[in-house]
Amino acid sequence: MKNPNSDIVITPIGIGIPDELIEIAEECSFEITRSEHWNQVGQGAAGKVYIREGDCKYAVKIQKANRLFFAETKALIDLQKILKEEKGIVPKLYASWIFNGNGYILIEKLYDSYGMRSREMQYALKKIAEYGWLHLDISTCNRMSDQDGNLVLIDFGWAVKKPSDDNKTYPCHPISIKSCKDFTYADLKIRQDADFKMIYSKYLDEEEYTPIMYTPKPPKKPDYSCNII
Repeated sequence: MKNPNSDIVITPIGIGIPDELIEIAEECSFEITRSEHWNQVGQGAAGKVYIREGDCKYAVKIQKANRLFFAETKALIDLQKILKEEKGIVPKLYASWIFNGNGYILIEKLYDSYGMRSREMQYALKKIAEYGWLHLDISTCNRMSDQDGNLVLIDFGWAVKKPSDDNKTYPCHPISIKSCKDFTYADLKIRQDADFKMIYSKYLDEEEYTPIMYTPKPPKKPDYSCNII
């Protein structure tokens, strides 16, 4: 069996990766689609998410190795480094690689999130914007919780970072394509602000109870009945 370590194109943890992650990478690349030991726990427009049976630490997202894959990986690497003192906000990224035309992103396992959590969303978006990042796909489906209940933004495939040239446009961005207009960073920020206002703002001034999912330390035999990734 070929070791996919040579095909790893992006890794935020330096040259090479620990043996544990190499083993997972090998399993993902060769066995995940046909192994009974992997469970699909999520699916979005870009890809599918799997966890390995009995593994309470990692999840792997598989999608085509396209613009969305590289955009998400770039955003996670940058933001994970910048926000290392923060709790939650972005998922912990362990490794990323390409094999047979597919992109693999190995992250921490996340849990479903309940309630609107508008203020937490506002804070998370503000923090990443402080470092020039826009998420741009802020639906309620794209925020989850880590094992300690902290809000985590997911699906950074639409994310962009503020360019040095304010006039730069993003003709290949999904929002530009859907709108038939080449948006600048400033235009995209206006769109994100409008989306936040439409989805979340009405909850900010209300006395809102936003329960955080109770997420005890994962048991030895994880319960797959709840929606976890």
